Amino acid sequence: IQPGIYYDIPNEAYHAGPGVSKSQLDDIADTPAIYLWRKNAPVDTEKTKTLDTGTAFHCRVLEPEEFSKRFIIAPEFNRRTSAGKEEEKTFLEECARTGRTVLTAEEGRKIELMYQSVMALTECIAGEVDQ
Repeated sequence: IQPGIYYDIPNEAYHAGPGVSKSQLDDIADTPAIYLWRKNAPVDTEKTKTLDTGTAFHCRVLEPEEFSKRFIIAPEFNRRTSAGKEEEKTFLEECARTGRTVLTAEEGRKIELMYQSVMALTECIAGEVDQ
């Protein structure tokens, strides 16, 4: 990839590229050894739900047209019943075949609330909201 501005790059591809990200520049400014350690340290490939939520929020704000291609928000399931547990199991099995990351209904609600908050701020900054 040549230096330049590229649109529609998934966050994972952005961070996997040969360039330096803003977070990496922050590490270098703080302590260059931290940058080198993070770049070369072994990575635990098991994602955590916290990282999934953060990645989903990043995608929702910066790549809104990609969000539904990469994430799916689960409906609420009644896990107190056998039927609810079975519905959830079936749903998760179907989602596993899509390759999309599953978010709980609550995670989806929070992401949407944070997204709307960011968009409200953007409107204020752009002067689109009367004072």
